[in-house]
Amino acid sequence: FSDRFLVEFARRITDVVRPTDMVARVGTDEFAVWVELNDGPTQASEMAQRLMESARQPFLIDGLNVSTTVSVGLVSTDNDHLSCEALMRDADIALHHAKTLGQDRVVPFEPKQRERSTKRFVIESELKTALAHNRLSVAYQPLYDIVTNTIIGFEALARWFHPTLGPISPAEFIPVAEETGIVVDITAFVLREATQQLARWQRMNEAFASLQMHVNISGLDLAKGDLDQRVHKALTSARIQPHHLVLEITESILMETVDGGFAMAERLRALGVELAIDDFGTGFSSLSNLARLPISSIKIDASFVRELAAGTPQEAIVKSVIALAKSINKAVIAEGIETVTQRDLLVALGCRGGQGYLMARPMPPEAVHSMLEEMDAHAAATV
Repeated sequence: FSDRFLVEFARRITDVVRPTDMVARVGTDEFAVWVELNDGPTQASEMAQRLMESARQPFLIDGLNVSTTVSVGLVSTDNDHLSCEALMRDADIALHHAKTLGQDRVVPFEPKQRERSTKRFVIESELKTALAHNRLSVAYQPLYDIVTNTIIGFEALARWFHPTLGPISPAEFIPVAEETGIVVDITAFVLREATQQLARWQRMNEAFASLQMHVNISGLDLAKGDLDQRVHKALTSARIQPHHLVLEITESILMETVDGGFAMAERLRALGVELAIDDFGTGFSSLSNLARLPISSIKIDASFVRELAAGTPQEAIVKSVIALAKSINKAVIAEGIETVTQRDLLVALGCRGGQGYLMARPMPPEAVHSMLEEMDAHAAATV
């Protein structure tokens, strides 16, 4: 089926280009088109748009209508592109950038894309080495009951300090990890470290025995099919109760994997693990999906909290999310709380859970341990 689709797609391309142009398949689902044009950039862009318009028309394969999208990277000959190798290299870079920005778009090559591509390659290569040599670490950001100002748990966050490049932001290495599949190994590492740490902190004092640990999972983790087994292994090894582990999945990934991920979510809930929707409000979840998913909590995205003030649209949105969550018996946690005003308004709106720089930043495990010891000593002194 896929081969017949590729044949039909190739015919679409050859119908758009001229007989003198050259078309070649250069990857599993990638084609290269060489054309000679008088007004290079303008004509190339026009041809790319015609290719995309042609590809948008459904393909009839074995009696089925098949739709697809096309991403295009454009590059023109100049002093930097005097060889086929240079043209192909930078066309591929522009294509990758187009895919990163989102499907179904045309992106001309720019030199800065090459810099990003080189950095991405370095990150991918070094990330594999970092995992192999245990050079990643985990930071923990406390989650609070913002009504009583008490800690209810932590969110585990992957961190990477490179020996020569210094700290590398998760915003840089996590997308690369997701594209290459390395994110599954990162999740396994964070899950193992976080559950072990939680067990140590719970044993410090009976007052900490109900603390929860939040761990982020990716769409690839859901798709792999053995996530429940890996989670069970981590829980058993750390000897913590399943309901003390909360797995977070972003709303956008939830929408992409809702059918395939539903069975896995059910298996995880059968273990006793809790599930939370992260970045809620950014992925346009349908209410029917939200109601039927076995989740226990909703995390309001920081973008809504950042602009939160009385009388603003953000207040109306947050108020609606809180009301929705309560109507389906889900807890609510607000992310990105940075001011007292934000916290107080969230409390007034009925939100009980929160995290953000106002209360605490992500910190290494040693700092968390010291903080818990201080809390324990203060409680003893009070008694």
